[in-house]
Amino acid sequence: PLASPIPSQLAQLAFFEGAWRCTGKTKYCGTASECATTGTTHIEKAIGDSWLHVIGDETVEGDAPQTFHFALYLGYDPKLKSFVSLGVGGPGIYGTQYSKGWSGDTFVLSQDKYLARDTFVKKSESEFKHTGDWRGKDKRWTNVQDETCRRTP
Repeated sequence: PLASPIPSQLAQLAFFEGAWRCTGKTKYCGTASECATTGTTHIEKAIGDSWLHVIGDETVEGDAPQTFHFALYLGYDPKLKSFVSLGVGGPGIYGTQYSKGWSGDTFVLSQDKYLARDTFVKKSESEFKHTGDWRGKDKRWTNVQDETCRRTP
């Protein structure tokens, strides 16, 4: 079969391309209520420039520091008229998230059933803020991650 044309909407993701260093905090900790995090992420075009490939490592500090490795593909599905993220991170951890795209300087990815969301707020051409939230059984959102990422040379 012939390849589908690359969706023009993919150009909206160009901001994310490159290398990033992130610092922040998470509530994914053992005994502490929150722990510091540091991480690196590299994002580049892949699969005939039709997807962005994201690969990264994030270390959670604390009594027993742990490093979380993750990878995902981020692209655009013309049939859904939505950006889609297909990600994996460690044994048994995987997920799919969707976004309608940028709203001003904000890009939000949420799961199908809206149990988790990742929000990216562009602060400048070389910095963005990322927050991660979980939705509980009570339908309320709880912030579980907050970090600032800066472009690296």
